[in-house]
Amino acid sequence: MKTQDTGGFATDAVTAVVYGRVSTNKQADSLDLQEKRAVEYVDHLNSASAGVFLDEDESGSVPFFNRPTAQRLFATVQANPNIKHFVVGCVDRLGRNARDLHNAKYAIEQAGLSLHILDNGFGKALHSDDPMDQFQFSLWAALANMELLTIKKRIQTRVDENFDNRRLIGTVPYGHDKVQDGTHFDRATAKEKPSYMLVPNPAEQAVILRMERQEAAGCSDYEIATQLNTDGIPTKIPAGTRICVRRPNPRAGFPGKWGLSSGKWQASQVRKILDSRHTARFLAEKSLQNAA
Repeated sequence: MKTQDTGGFATDAVTAVVYGRVSTNKQADSLDLQEKRAVEYVDHLNSASAGVFLDEDESGSVPFFNRPTAQRLFATVQANPNIKHFVVGCVDRLGRNARDLHNAKYAIEQAGLSLHILDNGFGKALHSDDPMDQFQFSLWAALANMELLTIKKRIQTRVDENFDNRRLIGTVPYGHDKVQDGTHFDRATAKEKPSYMLVPNPAEQAVILRMERQEAAGCSDYEIATQLNTDGIPTKIPAGTRICVRRPNPRAGFPGKWGLSSGKWQASQVRKILDSRHTARFLAEKSLQNAA
């Protein structure tokens, strides 16, 4: 995440802070537009700007107060009692979850600030100290939440469709191999990328059947993993393969932690495979074959 703070302190007059956010660095023009409109609005209030706080490449799903820029913004507010206004372009810049939005609004008001939302769809800036605007904020928070749920549902529908069509999403599940069957356009990178189908891996599926029998016999995940290691059954990832131990966290400046696979079975791996819906489908299909 890249953040930007601009502007200085105006200690002799009522002042305002401006906040803006975009979720990807490809929305730079949007960030510039948010800043321009908000600063123009501050001038309209006959106020000075105590700072412009911009979040670049920050998801709206991250709660407002978990964003470092928001923390710096409130530190600025605490250091300057003349700041009375909080200006933001639209409500979903603060968040997309109704609860997070109401929490952010409450904290902004508790800090003694008037919340101004410019693009509220009603042709005027929304003020949090106006009763009708309070109602409108609640309405917009509900709409933002609905949009978030709609996005999640659309993603899950796509995931389900790919699962039903045996197409690869993410890593190759145990019991399967991948076979390229074409390409697709990746909107995130604006490039063509290979597409893969999942095909059965008979050797691994035999191990899944063994796991299922052992679990049915009362063996724990640890006991199953121990027996697989004793019998020399290979894991999906060969020993010595470079793997991610801890995922990178750009917002915290953590680059991630990497290591080498031991090639040994762990109880958690066994549980993940047995709980996988790929495994559930394979076992269901195997049961139907045996019954035929």
